[in-house]
Amino acid sequence: MKKRLIAGLAIGITILGISSANALVISSTDAWQYSNISNISAPTIHSDSNALNMFGNISANTESTNAVFNDSSIKGFWHTIEWTLDSAITLGSFNLVASHDGTGAPYYRDQNFRGFGAFKLEYKDNNGVWQELYSKNSIGITATLGDGATHPVYGGGVNYTQLWMYELYDSVAPTNATTWRASFQQYGAANYHASGPRILELDGYVYNGGPPVPEPSTILLLGTGLAGLAAIGRRKNN
Repeated sequence: MKKRLIAGLAIGITILGISSANALVISSTDAWQYSNISNISAPTIHSDSNALNMFGNISANTESTNAVFNDSSIKGFWHTIEWTLDSAITLGSFNLVASHDGTGAPYYRDQNFRGFGAFKLEYKDNNGVWQELYSKNSIGITATLGDGATHPVYGGGVNYTQLWMYELYDSVAPTNATTWRASFQQYGAANYHASGPRILELDGYVYNGGPPVPEPSTILLLGTGLAGLAAIGRRKNN
């Protein structure tokens, strides 16, 4: 009975680890909702976009439901957006949903267009110094598209399934701050019509007082370890 319980727990934790990597549905009640922001700065935001769109604002701009960065920056450029809340929060997790231009003739526009390859989340501490809280590199997978060349694509997710959609939900060490900064490293080279990253939403969730949720890779490792213990127990019993 005990061995079956351990094995079942391992399987359950492993499944949880797989699903937790996917983003949540975009929220309008999170702590980073635009109505909670007192000041925002995004030096390279596209002239047809609005920085607050990343936090749930619906503007009258051309890119009405997106926050899109400009098209004149070089490949590898870090676009940043900095915001200050009305009051400090203790962040426990965040949710990111992004999109590049998908694929389709004649341009086969993919992550080279409106895509990013790395992401950083920072906060300003009590001394006014930026501290890195989270980072992720090598975003997306590679695929050979209709033009015969290999391109990176986001790959989609559970809630936003198209290959040009990107989902990321993750927990962070509980962190109290008022001012935050997100950075997106542009994947493609400067292009006059579509090179700056497109971010649909960035949500922040207040720490709920429970233990921080392990990263998906940690959960998978734990599940594998427990499964191994169960197997050892069976061998001993035999």
